[in-house]
Amino acid sequence: MNLSITMDVTNRCNSRCKTCYFSLPGFKPKGKDMTFDEFRVIVGKLSDHSGRLALSCEFEPLLHVDIEDILRECAPLAGSWQIRLNTNGILLSEAVSRALVDSRIAEIYVSLDAPTSELNGEIRGNTKFDHIVREVKRLNRIKADREVAQPVCILRSTAMQANLHELPGMISLCSEVGAERFSVKHLIPIAECEWEGRPIAEQSCLLCPDQTSAVFELIRAQGKKRGVVVDLPPAAPKPPEDLRVQCGYMNNGFHIFPDGVCYPCVWLTHNEPYGNLIQDSLDAVLDSPIRKKTTEAFHPPHTPEGCINCLRDSQTVGIKAYNDARERLSDGPSSKG
Repeated sequence: MNLSITMDVTNRCNSRCKTCYFSLPGFKPKGKDMTFDEFRVIVGKLSDHSGRLALSCEFEPLLHVDIEDILRECAPLAGSWQIRLNTNGILLSEAVSRALVDSRIAEIYVSLDAPTSELNGEIRGNTKFDHIVREVKRLNRIKADREVAQPVCILRSTAMQANLHELPGMISLCSEVGAERFSVKHLIPIAECEWEGRPIAEQSCLLCPDQTSAVFELIRAQGKKRGVVVDLPPAAPKPPEDLRVQCGYMNNGFHIFPDGVCYPCVWLTHNEPYGNLIQDSLDAVLDSPIRKKTTEAFHPPHTPEGCINCLRDSQTVGIKAYNDARERLSDGPSSKG
């Protein structure tokens, strides 16, 4: 089986993005880190398998005190696993970049939501734009000095109406810092998050598909001109009758939390877990009755509503969140919904 696994080695974050529940007043993260020894145990259990492994899904992995050792521990997996790291880049440094190169991982995604410090800081809740740009450049210089191509550096933005007009400028930023790819994802409308006093879902670019499509075409054109590979989601939501639910995690993978507990994905934690990969074998997790039951229930026509409405899958693009926001806006600008 070609597996698709995500893993968070910590559940902490050092940014307070307006689009994330970490920015909500009163939110208190639990502050749990996987130990380095526990990470080594999990790596050992993955070594006889292959697939895609994401080192971080919802949280900031560079906060882990042992992140350089964790990265280097990934090197033996690099031959059979396509490993990527997702980071906000705030804690990128020369030491971390050297560990990234030593790790032989395939990709590093660095989140920047605008090509300017002001707008990026407004969205992401930090003032580290210039530092992140410098450190991504440094990472690519280290790669060049060692004459290696990996990790491929990818700048990633969350598309919102507030930054949509700025996103074509990300192609120039990719060229400036040496990033080979630019990836865009749609806003995930977290309940209670707001933008300028309005529900964050109303910032979705799916609400203005014509404008979004035009900007995406400009991004594609500029990417082609500058040699930057572009990864864009659909500009408009699909009608419910055309939705096709495709989820690699549900079909052939799972998410590992810092305590080793495995769930279908980072969102479906109300389900019973598949097991604990620190304590259980990988085969025991994959063959668990709970996983089999969950996987069977996922397929149409019994797909869970939470999966149908998930914005993480490019085929579903969060149709319910889109429709709810559209209905609120159609009631008039004074309606809070």
